[in-house]
Amino acid sequence: MKCRILGICGSPRTASTWRGLQIAMESAAEELGGEGETELVSFKGKRIEPCNHCNACKKNGGTCVIKDDMTELYDKLIEADAFVFASPVYVMNVTPQMSAFFSRMRPLHAVKGGKLKDKVATAIAVGGTRHGGQEQTVGAIVNACLTRGIVYVGGEPGFYSGAMAWSEDKGAAGIDADLIAVDALKCSGKRIARWARISALGKAAADKAEAEKK
Repeated sequence: MKCRILGICGSPRTASTWRGLQIAMESAAEELGGEGETELVSFKGKRIEPCNHCNACKKNGGTCVIKDDMTELYDKLIEADAFVFASPVYVMNVTPQMSAFFSRMRPLHAVKGGKLKDKVATAIAVGGTRHGGQEQTVGAIVNACLTRGIVYVGGEPGFYSGAMAWSEDKGAAGIDADLIAVDALKCSGKRIARWARISALGKAAADKAEAEKK
């Protein structure tokens, strides 16, 4: 059974965080082989407004009335089995764009019958300094996943909650130079690929069991 992994770069630029996501997704694709697909999405040039809690989605069957670049992402989120959420550190947190993105998942989770339920995800955080808020940024992504029914997948020993990188404000070159981070990114990619496959197989078996009960 083929599975699909969607990588989301929450940076308004394509520099260090984009490079970190590329490394992780390349590793995930290698792990999947011919058993899955990967896709990367950048927030550069995109306009994603935050949810204003107007509750229109609750009244119209789950359609967000805000018309921006988030609209085209809804189908991608539904089709994916797994996610890699990557964000640079902005004021010890995710970017405003990524925060808005998570808030706009509301129609999929709360209204459309839990369309994100049981999908799996992991996180990447990139800071300009070695200890510049990467842990808190990953934590924010973990919490966002928990509020949307997404099962969070941590890393291997040494980067338990997710891959964290130090760019030294040197863009993509800074990521490639942080060999500890490169190893963490590659391991995270392989791990999320493994769990994407497990999740896809498990859901297929569960659906089959439910159908047999009827």
